[in-house]
Formats: sequence, C-alpha cells, structure tokens
Amino acid sequence: MHSEAKLAINLMQLKLPAASPSPTPLLDLAPLTPQEAFAKSPGIGENVFGNMSVFDAIQTQVFPALYRSDESVLICAPSGSDTLTAAEFAICRNCMTKPTSRIVYLCPVEILRENVKKRWQSHFKDLLSREINCLTGDISADLKILEASSIVLADPRHWDLLTRRWKQRKIVQTVSLVIADLLHYLGRSDIGPQYEISLSGSSFV
Repeated sequence: MHSEAKLAINLMQLKLPAASPSPTPLLDLAPLTPQEAFAKSPGIGENVFGNMSVFDAIQTQVFPALYRSDESVLICAPSGSDTLTAAEFAICRNCMTKPTSRIVYLCPVEILRENVKKRWQSHFKDLLSREINCLTGDISADLKILEASSIVLADPRHWDLLTRRWKQRKIVQTVSLVIADLLHYLGRSDIGPQYEISLSGSSFV
C-alpha cells in the first residue's frame, strides 16, 4: 500500500462481539402424527391437521417449542418446506391459552397473504371466536378490522403504520402472537427497511 510508517496497535483489550449461536441441528426423530401431537385436544388434530398423516422432520422438531411454550422461535428451512404448518402449531396454542387475544401474520407478498387467509379460514373456522381479515393500509379502517378479527394478515408497511402509536391504541395491545413470514425479504431494498421497522414495532408482544 506504499506506506512509509508503521504503527503498532494493541489488540489485547479489544472487545469482540458475542459469537452467534450455532444453528440447532436437525435431530433424527420419529415423525410425529397429528393424533399423537394433539392427543389431549383431538378436535384440533382433526380440524386443523386432518389432511396430514405425519409431520415432517422440521415440523416434528419445532412442535414442542411452538405448541408447549411461549418462547420466540426462528425457523430457517429450505424453500418448499411447509413452515406454515409449524406456524399453525403456535396459533393452536394461542387459541387455547389466550382465546380473546389477537394474532398477526406479516408477509410482504399479497398473493401469499390471500392464499394463507383462505387456508386459515378453512382450518380455524371452529377454533376462532372472530373473523380472519387483511389490513388495508387505512389506519381508521384497520383499527376496526383488528377489533373484529382473531387473526389479521398484513403487509409489513400496514402493520408499521398501525403500531407506531401502540401505547395509545389499546386494541393493538391485545395482540399476543406475531408470525413473520419470508424474512429473507429483509435484505431487499424495496421492502426490507419497512419490514425490519414493523418487526421492531411488534416488540410489545
């Protein structure tokens, strides 16, 4: 680099960031069946997962964390993996433990939100006390939609608008579960920043 001088730098006191935890290895578990998973709540197994004979390896491994705890869970799986079924484990738990609360599903792709809405209207029609709806981006209308719904599906930008004043909006505080799909969109310049802000705005859940 054509340097003419050298300066020694003492790195002994350098504070390095904490090492990221290693990914959880995929365990060699026997595939879990809906009947086994929901033995104490057979109605859930039949109504929500009746079209499945067994859960796949990823779904089997994440089931205890999503259905038997309230911990935050990050699922990173190959494209084509049915992670939506894993999200439904958390929805089932929420319906049983917090039936009056609300659930938010964030996804930046409109056609996927519409497909998920149709799927959940079929799967959860007997478990939910209120409707399943999509936010519109109009704050006044969306507050009414949230109040009338058990599950709302939203573009991250619409959810960001709704949660900016969450301390004043009591209905927003009734949300107890947020499901964020397609997190790899965080790296996109068109939607990534808004998606990140909408997730940070959900920290009250």
